[in-house]
Amino acid sequence: MLSNIELDVSPDPTETIYLLAHDIKSPINRIKGLLEIAKSSTCPNEIQNILEMALYSSENLRSKVDTLLNKAVNGHQEPHEFIDFERIVEDIRESLSAVESMNDAKIIVRVENDLNYYSSPVLHYSILHNLIENALKYRRPTADSVVVIVSISRSGDGLSLTVSDNGSGMDAETTSKIFNKSYRADTTHHGHGLGLFLVQKNVAKLGGTIEVESQVDTGSTFTIVLPYCTC
Repeated sequence: MLSNIELDVSPDPTETIYLLAHDIKSPINRIKGLLEIAKSSTCPNEIQNILEMALYSSENLRSKVDTLLNKAVNGHQEPHEFIDFERIVEDIRESLSAVESMNDAKIIVRVENDLNYYSSPVLHYSILHNLIENALKYRRPTADSVVVIVSISRSGDGLSLTVSDNGSGMDAETTSKIFNKSYRADTTHHGHGLGLFLVQKNVAKLGGTIEVESQVDTGSTFTIVLPYCTC
């Protein structure tokens, strides 16, 4: 089932606060999860390793907060840098390692050779993080494991970025609403329904378009087309 999403880029200060809070929620949860594991462990070596991972995550969180503060001070100017998609996905994999579904997850990254693409690393990280996290959260119970395929390639004069999963999938009614603010397709999961709304906002900031193709009990594919920049 294919759904074209109309992007909304209207600014809203309260909305921005919610979006920023959502973006730093994952590393905070990871640190909390690691410390809870350390608390219940009786092995000194294991505790040491867990504390080192927690410290690494806290440094990543500090870096993210610094980036967000710099954006606020500089009027939300997004610097263009070379985008290393494989590195971004590896960082996301690390940040989500405390998520239960990550234990048997397979995240495959396919990047076109010699892709010399420059853009905002912060926005690309946020987009991919939310899409991958959702694939883990809404896994199909009958699937042996979660499989997420991230593919990046040139598409005419633009860049095509797709994230496909073998999750629970969605029907047509759901796909037409998933980017609405605070919409939650599954109320059994914790959260405020801002993840895909944030994806929509960030794609719009990058001047791109997004489409969703999904089928119940099969999975979903999010396709994002962005302007190609080598500057």
